[in-house]
Amino acid sequence: MISNPGTEEVDLAGWTVEDQSSRKPYTFPANTILGPGASVLLRSGPTALHTVPGELTRTTASVWNDRGDSAILRNPEGKLVSWSDAPGRG
Repeated sequence: MISNPGTEEVDLAGWTVEDQSSRKPYTFPANTILGPGASVLLRSGPTALHTVPGELTRTTASVWNDRGDSAILRNPEGKLVSWSDAPGRG
């Protein structure tokens, strides 16, 4: 889950999320706006076909499927914004 703890909206267009071993990061599409205090869940795996508002589909292949997989968030310039070592969720 990617959250905006700030007081202003953030345009995530061009930002990327990947796991540590990924060679193909997910790039947020144009007009992906995250409001203040809002969150978005990026799904992968078979359940990604059934997203609801507030969720995006990365791929139907499992990406975060091992305990300890990392999620790395970078801005459009490639600068590391966040890194999380969390258990995989598929």
